[in-house]
Amino acid sequence: MDYDDLVVTSLVSDIFNTPNNPLLRLIQIVNQTMNSHTVLLKGQTNQPITMGYGLSILYLLITDHFTPLFFEFDRQSKSFDYHDWHDTSASQVDFYAEYTPRSGQLLTSSYIKNKPVSYLGFAERLHWMLRTSPAYYFDHLLDEDAAIGLIGDVSTYLFGREAWNVGDSPQPWIGLPSWISHPWFFYDVVPDFLNTRDYWESTKRSNEERTNSLRYFDGGSSDSCLFFYRDDVFYFLLTNGSP
Repeated sequence: MDYDDLVVTSLVSDIFNTPNNPLLRLIQIVNQTMNSHTVLLKGQTNQPITMGYGLSILYLLITDHFTPLFFEFDRQSKSFDYHDWHDTSASQVDFYAEYTPRSGQLLTSSYIKNKPVSYLGFAERLHWMLRTSPAYYFDHLLDEDAAIGLIGDVSTYLFGREAWNVGDSPQPWIGLPSWISHPWFFYDVVPDFLNTRDYWESTKRSNEERTNSLRYFDGGSSDSCLFFYRDDVFYFLLTNGSP
């Protein structure tokens, strides 16, 4: 498979334009609990990502296509943490028209490290976000039953109803037999490929690195990144967090 001519179409707007999207509720709760700026990116490639090429496509997506999707999420979510606003006449017609991506380098030169995980790893990551992650200003907002219910809603929305089969498992987010041959692939990506805010780190950095205005990870235990895909559709789910 030749990915030299890879074309990526952003589907980030789907996240915000779908009525009653449980992903937005997930993001809202995680942001409040972890004091996180959770990012969820969605895109589509011009050719299917075939089995065995997930790591190659992951590298290409991060190095060549991640930053535009990241800026779009920042804009679609109306947080504008990575945009600058220029007060011009156009802003009187469209308040958001004059927001432009902030200059700077978002990606680091770090080698992209990852490991494949199963749906179990994906579901457990959601459970961690909702129930056991660092909670800096608020306790975890959902009890166990509500958290499992939201994980089910998110899984159903993303992967289809067949993905959520509670059965008799004492931990319903674990052990879904129908996923043995399910056509989704998941990777846990080490969260060091974006510039860090240095909140938790004592590492001395150059003046250029410290003044870089595009920093996402905080360098602590709240940093995470999951990459998952099926055929020609992929997602990135990222968290950070600090007091």
